[in-house]
Amino acid sequence: MFRDPLCLFFRVWLYPESNPAAWEHLRTQLHKQFDDTILWSYEDSFKYLYSLCNRAYFETDNVQLEGLMGGLEEQVLRFFVGEKLDDQPIIAGRYKVSKICNMSHISLFSLFKSSISGWFDFREEETVKANPYVLMQYLLEEWHEKLLSLKNAYIEEDDGRGYAIFFKNILKFSEDENADAPRREMAKKLRYIFENTPLPDKIQDWWQQISETGRIKKYKPNLPK
Repeated sequence: MFRDPLCLFFRVWLYPESNPAAWEHLRTQLHKQFDDTILWSYEDSFKYLYSLCNRAYFETDNVQLEGLMGGLEEQVLRFFVGEKLDDQPIIAGRYKVSKICNMSHISLFSLFKSSISGWFDFREEETVKANPYVLMQYLLEEWHEKLLSLKNAYIEEDDGRGYAIFFKNILKFSEDENADAPRREMAKKLRYIFENTPLPDKIQDWWQQISETGRIKKYKPNLPK
């Protein structure tokens, strides 16, 4: 077996036919022929997806910002993970997509939070603009499912400062009508989740504190009397 010198990330991105039917046919053929070479190409592709398409910003040089792939980021991601992460059958009866792309239960939760936090934290300048196609925004539904099932024991045992910044940015961008549309819409979706769905105790407590006081005190579990 050999390692593909031009991994699937680039082959799919530059595929001459970018319509859904053509990509589905290509994916079906790859799954039928799946071997170690294609597995390695999948693994390399996710590395490129994370490192190139999940950047918080791009330098525009006064050129209209179109992200790295001109808006194809979500389509390319879905080529690899399916309409929903791990909804598609296990590849070749051996490989689970979340395993190949290193998006286990905890890693997806952590990667989403750190990526979106960095995206919100970025401050635009004249020739440096927020990336409208940050990859993790397209995995919001999968992240939300992980959040709902997350146990307190898996949440970082810190003082909540990282979550405080994350939550403050959600409130800020969701209310700022002058903010760029992609980050504002993501903030609105996240705010709805934190205000209207069940949350792990720690996160619920931290969100409520930020919403009410703008700061987080040390988490204290609600122990039975």
